[in-house]
Amino acid sequence: RPLCMAVCDIDLFKTVNDSHGHAAGDEALKQVAQIISHRLRGSDFVARYGGEEFVVLLPETEREAAATVMESVREAVEMSHIAWEKKRLNLTISIGISDFKGKDILQSAFTRADRALYQAKMNGRNRVELALD
Repeated sequence: RPLCMAVCDIDLFKTVNDSHGHAAGDEALKQVAQIISHRLRGSDFVARYGGEEFVVLLPETEREAAATVMESVREAVEMSHIAWEKKRLNLTISIGISDFKGKDILQSAFTRADRALYQAKMNGRNRVELALD
């Protein structure tokens, strides 16, 4: 059965904390989490991982379908305006996706998705990249 993992990272998140304070950063994290959750399907699972990263599991999903779902998430974050004290914070996210192969364990799929995330960052941020291997 196909299974994909996506690793999402809010682009340039440190600038939110530095410019608007940690309370603004906390609120931005909550709102981005809600945006991600609302764009996922009932079978998908999302969890916060680390500071401003999220991991999404997409069961019964091939790579191309996972890319479509996560592109929808990326667009929703980009189009939203995070509300904070009469201000609108414009955020974007970068996303890396890997599928589980053969006898993969969670860590090996995560490592590939994380490498794809790094590639998305290197290619200009605010994009979805599929793992190459």
